[in-house]
Amino acid sequence: MGTRRSVVAGGVLVIWAAVALSDLVPRLDAGGSLFTRVAGVLKGRVPGHPFLTGLFLGLLPCGLLYSALIAAAARGGAIEGAAALALFGLGTASALLGVSVADELLARNRAVINRLSQVFLLAMGIWFLWTGFAGRS
Repeated sequence: MGTRRSVVAGGVLVIWAAVALSDLVPRLDAGGSLFTRVAGVLKGRVPGHPFLTGLFLGLLPCGLLYSALIAAAARGGAIEGAAALALFGLGTASALLGVSVADELLARNRAVINRLSQVFLLAMGIWFLWTGFAGRS
């Protein structure tokens, strides 16, 4: 049964990578890639400034934040709860700042990184197909 799953997973990955890499073959890229068309449709609907987007995203429910709120409420007092949430905020802010800095460094080479990830998907799909057809899982 594992070999069938490997073949199916490999087939899906190969198709996904072929669609993503279709812009490399002009005959396959009729009218632009699907990803380019979807991005073009969404482009006018995305908020303009990242800071405003971040403010609005802060209003979304977050399981980690809810866990911290419950833990803060269980501290026994307002001061202890406030201190726990302040420490949670400091830890979260530093982690998010690190992610933001890493994203800024990677943004310079985003096209190369995206292309490498698509090639990696293709390689994994071929690997899954090979192991599935060979009867190994």
